[in-house]
Amino acid sequence: MSPRRTSTLNLEHILLALLDQKPMHGYELYQELCATEGIDLIWNITQSLLYADLDKLEGMGMLSSYVIQGETYPPRKYFQITEKGKSSLQTWIRTPARRARDIRQEFLAKLIVARRYGTTQALELIRIQKQTCQTWLKELEGKVPQERPGQSDEWFVDSFRLMRVEGVLRWLKDCERAVMDSENQ
Repeated sequence: MSPRRTSTLNLEHILLALLDQKPMHGYELYQELCATEGIDLIWNITQSLLYADLDKLEGMGMLSSYVIQGETYPPRKYFQITEKGKSSLQTWIRTPARRARDIRQEFLAKLIVARRYGTTQALELIRIQKQTCQTWLKELEGKVPQERPGQSDEWFVDSFRLMRVEGVLRWLKDCERAVMDSENQ
């Protein structure tokens, strides 16, 4: 077995969040996903991938489905979120990205979804992500030597990581302000 961890179900959790609003058939869900502001900047999803993800989520017990026969259209399979799916979705929203490189997709997706559940949930996600980033920052500060920078290849890697985390922390503060400002409008 590979030592790499299996990636978290990010896109699948976005589908769960959309289905938490109301049951939808596959094409309706695809249209909703494409219309969800910000998501199109994170992922480019095809309909075939969406249907595969829906089948996967149903097989995992996170969705259930039923078919409605239409008079003027072919039968449509509607999906709805299960309690297991709701629990998984809430756990996912409340868990920070575990690696700095996952901020661009995983954290952004979580923030977009969390905002749909309200300011409190979005601010809590930002708070726990800031705590996680502070831990990363402390670890990296201990690794990057201040004397004789550039003497080793590790310095280049670790100093980049340090600056990336510092940038993410500044950005998270801006996100926090933006979420609070949107609440006050």
